[in-house]
Amino acid sequence: MQRTATLTPQRAPGARRFWIPPLAGVGAALVLVGAFREQSPGLTPQEVALGGAIALLAGWGLLSLLVTVRPLTPPIRWSLAFGSWCLVNSVIAVANGIGPGLWLRFAFPALLFPTFLILGWGQFQNAATRRGLFVALALVGAIVVVLSLLGLRSITLADVRDLQFLRRFAGDYFAAFTAAAALPLALTNDGRRLLWWPVGIAILAIGTVGLALSFTRTYWIATGVSTLVLIALLFRHRPRDASAVVARLAAVFLIAIVLLSPLVPENVFGFLAARFADVARITGVTSLQERFQESFAVLDAALTNPLSVLLGNGFGAAFAYEYVNPVTGVVEGAQTLQYVHNYYVYILFVTGLVGVTLYLGLWVTILRTLWRGLARDAAKSGPLVVVRIATITLAVNFLVSSVATPHFMNFDWAIAFGLLIGASLD
Repeated sequence: MQRTATLTPQRAPGARRFWIPPLAGVGAALVLVGAFREQSPGLTPQEVALGGAIALLAGWGLLSLLVTVRPLTPPIRWSLAFGSWCLVNSVIAVANGIGPGLWLRFAFPALLFPTFLILGWGQFQNAATRRGLFVALALVGAIVVVLSLLGLRSITLADVRDLQFLRRFAGDYFAAFTAAAALPLALTNDGRRLLWWPVGIAILAIGTVGLALSFTRTYWIATGVSTLVLIALLFRHRPRDASAVVARLAAVFLIAIVLLSPLVPENVFGFLAARFADVARITGVTSLQERFQESFAVLDAALTNPLSVLLGNGFGAAFAYEYVNPVTGVVEGAQTLQYVHNYYVYILFVTGLVGVTLYLGLWVTILRTLWRGLARDAAKSGPLVVVRIATITLAVNFLVSSVATPHFMNFDWAIAFGLLIGASLD
């Protein structure tokens, strides 16, 4: 009599433990939200719900590493190292007299970047998901800029006296982010397959208009540098795309001018010309000198205790800042601050040489991994190549602008860059 074998379905490794990350993530969320609520009782229920959702996703992504069978790549290992050091920073903060709630408020955005990077790496590996994430971020940026620009309809020529008045209508860093994200969509053949090319051109034009009205030289320089990096990447990996870059960029600038002209008073173009002229003499700009003075004040505060240079002063630490205007001689910054416009100096101040080394090492491994993946898959066509090119372009834009803008002190940019970079990694 012949026997028939009965096949028993086999569970994937770790399948029995699938409940661990979400359950632990819920626990982490409750702990964080409870700490926020205790230290800031004025938080609204909506803010508590938002904080809980963010903490849940961050905890879920981080704790999912407990059941993953994929080998950890260098960016993930560096993310874990930087995030762990940020947690150790709480002990340093308490030793320096910083309360747990104050520490958590400043450390929370910094912790979100590595944890959401891990979440993106673990959960956004499907090609369609990667494409959807990238396109969604570009569209969200364009929508934010458009909503900001709509406010221009309510002003008149007499209202526009200086560029500070108009800056609030530009969408802040969303404009530079949108422009840099849309460049690969509008300028590459794979990008135009990823998103219908008129939509890509429209997003790029919207970002360019917002970037112009931001009147922020840092964003202009960062976007210029990231555009040069994009062109170099295209010449290296997509020479056919690179040959058409100049013509397409010229078309986008013309569209941006057409969109800008009916929206703003005529004297705005005079403001733009003057602001662009300042870029050529950037070292003599008063605001740049103020940023240098601010950074020097932070470094002086750090050097008062040699141990804090190595280990940092803790998130939430404050320093005395006094800026003397080199033209008028007026003291303009006699105050105590807990943030620095230069994010690298800020990380050095709060986490020490150990923290800034881990932070910069994380970015080095990110760019190296993205470059190797792009070089390996450059001959292929598909959304992943475009996403990697776009991610490198955005990373360069972010790293340059971080010299004068602390983006990661806001949780939205930590989440956006964490998810995008994580999804772009192998």
